Amino acid sequence: RNLWHDYKMAQELRKIYQQIKPDLIIHFTHKPNLYGGWAANQGNIPSLAVVTGLGYPFLNQSWLRRLIIRFYRIAARYHRLILFENTQDCELFIQEKILVQPDQGHVVAGCGIDTEFFTPMGKHLTGEGIIFTFIGRLLYDKGTREFVEAARQVKQAYPSTRFQLIGELDQGNPAAVHKTELVDWIRQNAIEYLGFKNDVRPYIADSDCIVLPSYREAIARSLTEAMSMEKPVIATDVPGCNEIVDHDINGLLVPVKDPQSLANAMIKIIQMPENLRARMGKAGREKIIKNYSNALVSGQYLDLIHQLRFTQ
Repeated sequence: RNLWHDYKMAQELRKIYQQIKPDLIIHFTHKPNLYGGWAANQGNIPSLAVVTGLGYPFLNQSWLRRLIIRFYRIAARYHRLILFENTQDCELFIQEKILVQPDQGHVVAGCGIDTEFFTPMGKHLTGEGIIFTFIGRLLYDKGTREFVEAARQVKQAYPSTRFQLIGELDQGNPAAVHKTELVDWIRQNAIEYLGFKNDVRPYIADSDCIVLPSYREAIARSLTEAMSMEKPVIATDVPGCNEIVDHDINGLLVPVKDPQSLANAMIKIIQMPENLRARMGKAGREKIIKNYSNALVSGQYLDLIHQLRFTQ
């Protein structure tokens, strides 16, 4: 049934592209990347694919991973370039022989951050406890369970510490946190669940540290937003996180799927003098402005598009 829907989507894209006849089409996320290049090619329209993270299927050596790799090998023939938000994803595509040739792949600095929008703000909440906040879809592969387990451990030694979860339940995703488990976390007072927020800036501002124990990312947006607002971060040493977090400089890196190490990192933040946390935050914003700003990423896209114009 899903393949039939995908077929209809590809045909619909083909019709739309032939109607509007754009000069270039840029596709984002897996399904548009897999089918959009073929649809564009039917109208002789050049296209790019942007891999915004490999996600759940690539975390294990599963049949779904093997299937998507086969589909991408076919889809790559129809794209002029394939762009990646981190080096490791690009290397994986080269290793799996997905790219038509290695120079078909290019790495860009994520999707860009508006550093004037995500700017340092004053803290509104008062109280003695340090606040750690997770921001993202509530998926197990985002490290939500590790965040909660670490929170329980830290609260034993530092009971005034607060742990916040911000994000929506993504029930259509195989890795989605079960609603019953989320309710248990809340009832046990392990975390405070704040739900989905359109504007996360006030919550970042009121937090002392943003935490993302994810299993894999493209470029972790919750981290770049927090760093742009001069907040120290804790993340896992995985693709999409370890490219932006410099350990002991703008944040802390911990092993993946390791709640004990995560708890130790949280305790390190708690025990850290406030001026050192502030120094980490400032180092984070400097890195975002230098390497991940909207202006920089837009320039990278424009340069690649300009190159295409002269290589057709």
